[in-house]
Amino acid sequence: MTSKTEEEEIKFGRRVYSHDVKPSAAQKLFPTYGGGMSARAKAEKYARDTPEVVMKFDKTSVKSAHHLQESGRYISRNGKLECEDDEGQVLAGTEAIDDRMRSWVEDEELYQQTGAGRPSDKLARRFIVSTPPGTDPEALKKVVRDFTEAEFKSRGFEFIWTIHTDKAHPHAHVLIKNRSADGKRLHYSNQELRAMRERFCVIAERYGIDLNATSRAVRGKTRRDKPIERVYQEKRGSIHSYEDFRIEELKKFLDEGRDPVAEEHELMKRCRMTRKEIYVNATAYIQELQASGKEADLTLAKAIYQKIKDLPPVESAQERHLRKIKEKIRRKKQQAYEAEKARAEQIKELIRQRKAAEKAAAEAKAAEEARQAEEEYQYQYQEEPEQPKSKGLMR
Repeated sequence: MTSKTEEEEIKFGRRVYSHDVKPSAAQKLFPTYGGGMSARAKAEKYARDTPEVVMKFDKTSVKSAHHLQESGRYISRNGKLECEDDEGQVLAGTEAIDDRMRSWVEDEELYQQTGAGRPSDKLARRFIVSTPPGTDPEALKKVVRDFTEAEFKSRGFEFIWTIHTDKAHPHAHVLIKNRSADGKRLHYSNQELRAMRERFCVIAERYGIDLNATSRAVRGKTRRDKPIERVYQEKRGSIHSYEDFRIEELKKFLDEGRDPVAEEHELMKRCRMTRKEIYVNATAYIQELQASGKEADLTLAKAIYQKIKDLPPVESAQERHLRKIKEKIRRKKQQAYEAEKARAEQIKELIRQRKAAEKAAAEAKAAEEARQAEEEYQYQYQEEPEQPKSKGLMR
């Protein structure tokens, strides 16, 4: 029988293993977090390249009344898109959105004035969930409605949401009030966020949207997704401070004659260790599937083996920058070689054309000389025409 503590941890997405229960090979390779997906389901979706659900909780959050108003107008495209709140009420137009945002600000100010709880500098959190291209927007609306009700409304948080279809991949924007009705502030641990991904996939499947929720590591991704503010900054044409730091760090290493790859960051060491664990766990799971002898298991084992074998190498930021620099140098050398080759071919063609012209001219001259010689020969040796005999005078 599951204890109350375990039930609460499973509900909120924390992985719980009893001391006497060892996780299976499938659970090690495709861990679950209490969101309703099994390790086998993740494995099968992984084998057939099912698209991953993408979720982002912004870290900057919304900290001022003006920022909250702008956030509400942004997700509604200045009132052009209808938003739906936690009660299913439709908010249409900027006036309705602004009124709702003002009420959130007033609630927070009143809460802090009464001293009922610890003050917070956040008014709201922005949440985005993205689906692959071709997803039916109407089906996505139903998924988001059920998901937000199960994930946020059940905890007492107000929110508004809408669907954007201006890009190839339909995605939902959710703006969540940072404080619930009972005064709790919005917070999710990493384990809970992973459970949210699983829960979204389970709900999406009810409406015909096939999604998966595996870890970046098992998919071979060692880089974290860019935060929202960084994406917008790069769209404006500027380099994010993080990239500036990495580039300057790489220049410093090279100027000092140090090997940036040899002096590896502790994080990259953990990434390489994680990759080794994935190989070990994948080997154990594949052997477990093969041992069953079932056709479905054998097919799954073969697909997982191929995908794990084709994982890209673990690459640090320094290695990535060096690879890009080397690739840039290689491209320049290749372009210079191609240009030199083209120039040599052009010179060869000009020489060939000149020789062909000289040969044609020589042949024409020889032909003309031959013609003239022939004419001279004919003129010199041709018989003179017979002269008429003159008649003598009669005497």
